[in-house]
Amino acid sequence: MRPVYLLPMLRYSIGIKPALVLVLMMLILAVFETFKQNYIAKDMILVSSRLDINKASLEELLALPKLSKTNAMAMIRFRMEHGPYHDLDELAQVIQSKTLRQIQPYVANFEKEK
Repeated sequence: MRPVYLLPMLRYSIGIKPALVLVLMMLILAVFETFKQNYIAKDMILVSSRLDINKASLEELLALPKLSKTNAMAMIRFRMEHGPYHDLDELAQVIQSKTLRQIQPYVANFEKEK
């Protein structure tokens, strides 16, 4: 249930003044909209510029959706020990296939060295 629906119920159950309910509803809506806009903006940045995981920092990797800090650190550790990733099969050795599928749209295509 969205928090906005809880406020009118609070008014009747604990006697909050209507003006205070209105102010609280406006505040909750403003916070919700700000969060939504920031989330969409972050997602648009990731889609518009794909991340090169061979050069990405921990913070950049953590910006990828559904990638945990443990996975991001494992990706960096593997990269430091074995050199740059050449294809998704190498990345699949480090993270689970479900996570790999979720971050794949945000990761730059690998170019094989010749």
